[in-house]
Amino acid sequence: MAQGRIVLGVCGGIAAYKSVYLLRLFKRAGYDVQVVATPEALQFVGAVTWASLSGQAVLTGFFDPDTGAWNQHVHLAQQADRIVVAPLTAHTLAKWAGGHCDNLLLAILQSTTAPVFAAPAMDREMYRFPANQENLEKLKRWGVRWLPPDSGPLASGLEGEGRMAEPEFIFDRLEAFAPDLPSMEGRRVLITAGPTREFLDPVRYMTNASSGRMAVALAHAFRNAGARVHLVCGPMEKNPPHDCAITRVQTAAEMLRACKEIKNDWDIFVGAAAVSDFAFVERASGKIKKEYLPDHLAISANPDIVASMASEKTDKQLVVGFALESENVQAHAIQKLKRKNLDMIVANSAAEEGAGLTSETNHVWLLDRRGSIIEIPKSSKNKIAVQLVKHIAQYYFDRLHEHKA
Repeated sequence: MAQGRIVLGVCGGIAAYKSVYLLRLFKRAGYDVQVVATPEALQFVGAVTWASLSGQAVLTGFFDPDTGAWNQHVHLAQQADRIVVAPLTAHTLAKWAGGHCDNLLLAILQSTTAPVFAAPAMDREMYRFPANQENLEKLKRWGVRWLPPDSGPLASGLEGEGRMAEPEFIFDRLEAFAPDLPSMEGRRVLITAGPTREFLDPVRYMTNASSGRMAVALAHAFRNAGARVHLVCGPMEKNPPHDCAITRVQTAAEMLRACKEIKNDWDIFVGAAAVSDFAFVERASGKIKKEYLPDHLAISANPDIVASMASEKTDKQLVVGFALESENVQAHAIQKLKRKNLDMIVANSAAEEGAGLTSETNHVWLLDRRGSIIEIPKSSKNKIAVQLVKHIAQYYFDRLHEHKA
């Protein structure tokens, strides 16, 4: 059974090649994808490529030129669970904002009630052009959700903003979305992500096996809800969203220091990092030769970042921790919740297949200090994140209401 139906709109820009990779990500995750291309888009990536990867013919016009069959734009628009336009060019942007309807993609965009996402792709000065910025703002007011462009090398040879967001970013943002996400507009969320590294010397360290996927999924879900997100990241394989504030660290001490510096600039803290519990007592300034490695290495306990943040939180701040356990998952999570003075804790099992640190899926329980236990069945980490954000937001707003009463 398909995860959902996505209409992928492709416009005529060089960034269309990136949407091939985006299509593959959607298909690999089990989505049914209908590609709708503007006629100019097929000059960059051919119809055969789109049809081969999507499993169905790419649509470009209102009628099939061979059979005369009508491509019903209303049916396509109403059947879609999500629509994403990637890349969105200045040409299509202007037509869309102006209410023009001279191709199939524009007709679908005017006929849908599904969530619509758009990933602009333009050269630097074109993206900054006042008319394009005004059109972007107009569509935002109409409820179109923006996948902001990244900065980097552009097709012109210039460097700057306007580069279409990477396919992985677009995929994560769409999958970590639900129409009923509560509005967290203006709320500030601080998330720790990935592992830490505790160095013995410049080339040797101990760490935890964390990919950072769960933290990044939470960042995407909170951004979809309208929150401002700041990630404090250890070295991880998963790229953080480029529209979040990022602070990169290596060690647990650096992570704690970075979080403390942001002390008063967050409403919700989520400790999703897999912080190393120990550090070497001594760190050599140069590589230790193998033959001189000591028989015993002294280690000391690292600071508990989540507990430290919870100890200093105000009544209006919420602290959420994580508990990865190998047995008695819920019981150990409750103990940790109380011991560290957390508001909520997300628990999962290291012994369960497909729910570990490096897995693309997860299966968790969300526990809070009121005694509530909510199970979230195994799913992709993006979809787990959506459910977590719903419950965290509800708890947060309930708490604010209690303090006002």
